[in-house]
Amino acid sequence: MSIRDKIVSVSGKPELCNRGSHFAHVIRGPGLNDVQYASGRLVSGQKPLARVALLKDDGEVVEASAIKIDWKPYAITAEFQFPQGLKVAQRSWVEHPFIHSRLTFNGTATGARLIADAGSFGAATILVSPHGSVMVEEMAPEYKPMVLQVCSSVPPDRILLSADGANWKECDYAWSEQRIHYRMVFDRIPRDMTVSAHIGRLSDFVQPDNWRRSRRRETDVERAWITTYSEDVPDLECPERAYRDLLQYCFYAHLANVIEPDGMLAYAYNVPSKYMYPMWWMWDTGFHSILDSWMRDPTLAFGDLLNHALLQSGKGCIPDAAGAYYADTGDLQWIHPEQYDEHPPPCTGPCMTGIAAWDVYRKTGSLDFVKRIYPHLVKYERWLTSEKNSNLDPDLIAYYNWCDVGWDDSKRLGKAGFFPKADWDLPVVPVDANTFFLILRNTLSRFAKLLGETDRQSEYAEKALRTRAAVDGRMWNEEHGFYFDLLPNGKMLDVWTPAGLVPMLAGVPDAGKYERLRGHLLNPRKFWTKYPLPTLAVDDKDCGLVDGGWRGGTWPVVNWQVCDGLFSYEPELALRLLRTTIEMMTKNGRATCFEYYDPLTGDGKRAVDNGFSAMPVDLILRRMIGLNPQPSGLELRPCLPHEWPEVSVRNVFAAGTTVEVRYTGSGTELEARVVNTGSRPITVTSGSAGLTLQPGKEGSIGTPNLAIQRADPAR
Repeated sequence: MSIRDKIVSVSGKPELCNRGSHFAHVIRGPGLNDVQYASGRLVSGQKPLARVALLKDDGEVVEASAIKIDWKPYAITAEFQFPQGLKVAQRSWVEHPFIHSRLTFNGTATGARLIADAGSFGAATILVSPHGSVMVEEMAPEYKPMVLQVCSSVPPDRILLSADGANWKECDYAWSEQRIHYRMVFDRIPRDMTVSAHIGRLSDFVQPDNWRRSRRRETDVERAWITTYSEDVPDLECPERAYRDLLQYCFYAHLANVIEPDGMLAYAYNVPSKYMYPMWWMWDTGFHSILDSWMRDPTLAFGDLLNHALLQSGKGCIPDAAGAYYADTGDLQWIHPEQYDEHPPPCTGPCMTGIAAWDVYRKTGSLDFVKRIYPHLVKYERWLTSEKNSNLDPDLIAYYNWCDVGWDDSKRLGKAGFFPKADWDLPVVPVDANTFFLILRNTLSRFAKLLGETDRQSEYAEKALRTRAAVDGRMWNEEHGFYFDLLPNGKMLDVWTPAGLVPMLAGVPDAGKYERLRGHLLNPRKFWTKYPLPTLAVDDKDCGLVDGGWRGGTWPVVNWQVCDGLFSYEPELALRLLRTTIEMMTKNGRATCFEYYDPLTGDGKRAVDNGFSAMPVDLILRRMIGLNPQPSGLELRPCLPHEWPEVSVRNVFAAGTTVEVRYTGSGTELEARVVNTGSRPITVTSGSAGLTLQPGKEGSIGTPNLAIQRADPAR
């Protein structure tokens, strides 16, 4: 089967975007019916650009109903029907900076004309070119500079403009301080036509040849995605197709959410979702870099984190969110980072940059990346220690600002989490962020060793030990057998969330404490719902399971934090949690990547194609398939379901080369057949066994399957 035939498809999915593009299309009807403007800034907008409809002789506008929508990473095919019986077959694709919908009409619509219409976001100027295209130059400051242009492959018979959407006039220029409308009118329904839009910054008409050339590049868009899946990202074959589909879908979500460099953000980066969060976020891009580092070209992973360095203030703060020219101060002020230190209270995101930086180095082996990011991590750790100190323990940090937290509306935050009856407010000393802080200090110690800074290596190793002791000593509740957040006065908050399981990520709890954590993890009154882990314990009176957000929704990014740590304690249970998470994200045979999910039904919630929700794919590759790229080679530590007789992965990028790994066998022992398909030698290890493969060579190595069943797996 060719890679083209294996590419993921999703029936009924209406959203489509592409790497680099500021257009994110939502197919709700024929034409460019609903398009999101993803600016790379806080402000975005969603509206039609060229809604194709019928205009009856009495002035009524009639829209079509969707019959069928089928999504592929490179295009959406759809069918629509108007009440008059006219049918439309449509294929839509995004080719930066253009977006296109090609329509084929079948039937007639007596007493009606075809139109393609839309309007501006707000105050705007509209100009009509001699070639029949429409230019909309937005005047509102929050949208500048943005110039939208719309063109049809079939010239309209006339173009009408309107300041109110009711009174129309045929002219080539209009402006308004309110929303302004345009309408292309076609007296006869063509057999075929393509409606297209272009986004730019200059008020220059796109020339007809450029429209035509972009439409002809439709096959280039498809080929680019086929190349991505055949050459640039891992290609998984296993007995359950849902895993391959989710892997492909999540890489689509990452790449389609890429924004090109702009302003202070000098590196291309992933926004969380072009449909809801079309700008840079600190902890999101940290997670994004972990998945991006699985790709053949790690440039995007490097850029995700090097933008952290570019946005860093003089004293060392990395802001929680930013656009091209400003960053979030935490009190709804957006200013340039050079002014950040002068504008308290400074805010940051959950400090997972250290986790991400170490992961990216481990997978890519790039010492150059370490040299570039290390000084900024040194400054960041110093700033956190000073500006976010808990005032409870010098080696613990606190959330002082709502924008620090990541868990936006969580009960952990008291009044700041929108719980007005809570008897506490920020600052809060969070258990998960302090686990991240511990890992940041460990990462700095490791990087210092790599760079020959022995004094700093010892300094950060000692700091990490002190933070580990503070988390384990101060944040552990012996009575309940769980880790909890604290207040700066030392009071322990009685709020049960999966954050209390995150210390496993840094190996903090000993075997005895792990057993107690395990009991709470598997308790259906706490966290073991049908689709765990709800972000507030089920037995908490404020848990909102149906539409809970951070008050009870299941977030794949939190599951990654818990599950990754759990693999180091009990691989079989971690595999069980991971497989349940995959089941949730592929419910009804449809791969998804929502911001969070309903823990009872598995229904996706809020932002679609949300980047950091792709993190379970990292666990599929690294923990389940057991692929652990190292600067010196590839370590195999598989944890495979016992019912899988064979698994293979192509395009595994490690130590400067590419390998293919195929596991066969059953039970606790597997055989791994490894082929070096790259251009450099590589050493492959599993436990004490190892082999070195020259380019073009293959070999076998025995490896244990870590998915060893416990005597009582239902515990």
